[in-house]
Amino acid sequence: MELQQSKTKRRRGVVLTSIGLKRLQQAILDAEVTENQGDRWTIEQLSDRMNISAKTLNRLWSRSQGVDRKTLVLCFRAFDLELHAKDYTVVTSENIENEVFDSSSKSSKVEKVNSSPFSLTNSFVKKRHNLNNLSVGVS
Repeated sequence: MELQQSKTKRRRGVVLTSIGLKRLQQAILDAEVTENQGDRWTIEQLSDRMNISAKTLNRLWSRSQGVDRKTLVLCFRAFDLELHAKDYTVVTSENIENEVFDSSSKSSKVEKVNSSPFSLTNSFVKKRHNLNNLSVGVS
């Protein structure tokens, strides 16, 4: 008699929500100001600090592929943050195609995401960039 094994699909990863991404970005920017004289860290420097590979860090920023929850814990701990449930969501077939569930919304709104959280098309970085430009003109 043969035993049949049921093949259940295991969820293999999580992605950052917009809340988690913003929290991590802010912590990185704050650390760059206090520890790196405001200079941006490279992907390699960030990956060393977080103790993850540059490939995994790129996956984390793109939010198009899942990473292990333990990886998120490493990233957040590197900047003295605690990972909360609202910071990530489990990868599903709905958000695997470069869409992420926005857990801050009361509805099940889905938002498109940029390929990099540090691109100048990202409003978070635009605000920082605009603030830096303001200080240049002040004497």
